[in-house]
Amino acid sequence: MSSTLLPSAITKRGSKAAQPRCRGDTALHGAAAKGNPGACRLLIQADADIDIGSNSDGFTPLMRACEYDELACAEVLLDMGAKINAVDHKGHTAL
Repeated sequence: MSSTLLPSAITKRGSKAAQPRCRGDTALHGAAAKGNPGACRLLIQADADIDIGSNSDGFTPLMRACEYDELACAEVLLDMGAKINAVDHKGHTAL
């Protein structure tokens, strides 16, 4: 598969990568939590929802990056438009 087709294949409707997994996190949540800024950028460029909250706690990918001290991922998410004031189910922000 060419690199230009990969992003759309990752996030197209029905793709497992675009759907929430355990605790309701998406692939973007996982990439942010695991410290993979390249994957974060690729998923966002493929139209992954940058501010989607997980089902279990409402954490956004930015909140996951902050939770796991993944500064490089947090920077990518912010540079690409993540809302710093998004709130989780308890009203907390990434700050």
